[in-house]
Amino acid sequence: MIKELLKQITIISDDENDNTENYLDALNYLDNVYNLLEILQNDISMEDVSFLPSFKSMYIAERLGIGSYAEENVLKYFKIKSSLFISDTELSKKIKMDCTPICNKITQEKDVICLVLK
Repeated sequence: MIKELLKQITIISDDENDNTENYLDALNYLDNVYNLLEILQNDISMEDVSFLPSFKSMYIAERLGIGSYAEENVLKYFKIKSSLFISDTELSKKIKMDCTPICNKITQEKDVICLVLK
């Protein structure tokens, strides 16, 4: 599950070599993924949520000329998507409340929740 999730998070371009390199850089920050998953799995099945691309290795982003933020460079920015976030507002509230201790910022736009870890 972690391997597939990390692949989703690290898509940075149409070039598989860039994506693979970005994936390998993301492995350095795997603890952040585990910390978030530990909380999310209490609230929602991982089958009901998609992780959107959100990791940009600083070196690869610079090489490709892609802008990035510090949180993106160290895998502290996550975008999770689920249709349940629209239909079940209590679920969204619970996820936000449960993630508050590990996050600096949590926002939601429609069916996507963005989380910035501390």
